[in-house]
Amino acid sequence: MEENGKPRMSRRTQIILVLLLVIFVFLSRGLFLGFPADKVFDEVHYVRAANAYVVGQEDPNWEHPPLGKMLIASGILIFGDNPWGWRFFPYLFGCLTVFLVFWLARTLGLGMGGALFAAFLFSWDFLSFVMGRMAMLDVFAAAFITLSLLFAARYYKNHNKWDFLFTIVACGLAISSKWSALYPSIFLGLFFLALPPFARHLRGSVLRFLTNGLLVLLCFIIVIGGIYALIYSYYFSFGHSTQDWVKLHTDAWAWHTRPNIDHPYASQWWSWPLMTKGVWYYYTTTPEGITQGILAIGNPVLWYLGGLAIVVLILGLTFWIYDKNRFVPFFILFGFLANYIPWIISSKGGFIFYMLPAIPFYALGMTYFINRTWRYRFWRGLSWVFVILTFLAFALFYPLLSGLPVYQETFLRALWSGSFFGF
Repeated sequence: MEENGKPRMSRRTQIILVLLLVIFVFLSRGLFLGFPADKVFDEVHYVRAANAYVVGQEDPNWEHPPLGKMLIASGILIFGDNPWGWRFFPYLFGCLTVFLVFWLARTLGLGMGGALFAAFLFSWDFLSFVMGRMAMLDVFAAAFITLSLLFAARYYKNHNKWDFLFTIVACGLAISSKWSALYPSIFLGLFFLALPPFARHLRGSVLRFLTNGLLVLLCFIIVIGGIYALIYSYYFSFGHSTQDWVKLHTDAWAWHTRPNIDHPYASQWWSWPLMTKGVWYYYTTTPEGITQGILAIGNPVLWYLGGLAIVVLILGLTFWIYDKNRFVPFFILFGFLANYIPWIISSKGGFIFYMLPAIPFYALGMTYFINRTWRYRFWRGLSWVFVILTFLAFALFYPLLSGLPVYQETFLRALWSGSFFGF
């Protein structure tokens, strides 16, 4: 951690810890990446679509934008039509997101120690780990959303218009991966209304607000629209017209806004932070009683205490709003709510993995409080207990996140109780 802007660890120690983070993230997530050898859960849809790109056919998965499937297809072109090929780019983007969290923590002024805390905590989260090893679209959208929020934080620091532009570009790439990224993009549009990149020289708050708002809106529409349309170049190469493209999106919108999701693993927004229902991507038991499974669920230590940190930030709003460093708690709260509030508004439900883009802010929220209390021995001790428990939970559940075989009795003990995961 850092205190009064001065590093508490030597340069050599910092380099060693960063290297350990790099080795741990790429190694822990890369081990057993090829297992299971079969497609699991929604990999069936997205790998089939990716193979269509590889062989020059039309994308059969019309419900989602192409970018994520194109990235999966790139892995297949490099490694072949096998598990490593399907999952290589999700694995790469999942690992890179850890370092985006590290960079975001540094940008927010949490120091080198705080950045390492946040990155390690995020790397030990079950859901981010599992989603970073599956050929699904969410990991790409989450990575680009995190990148957009990083550039937005950088813009606050220096008011550089390039960071404003890069924020929009990242939003365009996120939306081109999955439509759910549209929600945090709207929040970022509001962010730039409050911190205007344009018309700051104009006199009159109303005129300045309206001019800036119009220019921000135009930039979002032009840049995001341009990126999104460009991603569909492959679709237009089959001779489709603009009218076909509009019809495709009308059908996709109807599919996404259907009244409810009929799926045994579907759940409501309020249950996700509580982790009352996980998603089994893979589950099998042999006659000998050996179980193999991949469970999409959050790390309970990080999610419960990180969730508590978010609640404390909300309840303490009237206190920290007058702090000279109020941007840090504001941005952590903003990042979490931008990725969570939209699902509250939606009534059709979804899956717990929709929380993926919000998880970095659990880690950043906890890191913020660790930073604020680090000078006190008691709280510093509790911080280390929290970090150690988060890692131990990850180590305990690692077989159930990577599909390693475990005996049935050990498996049930590791789960603690069936009700915890809402069987």
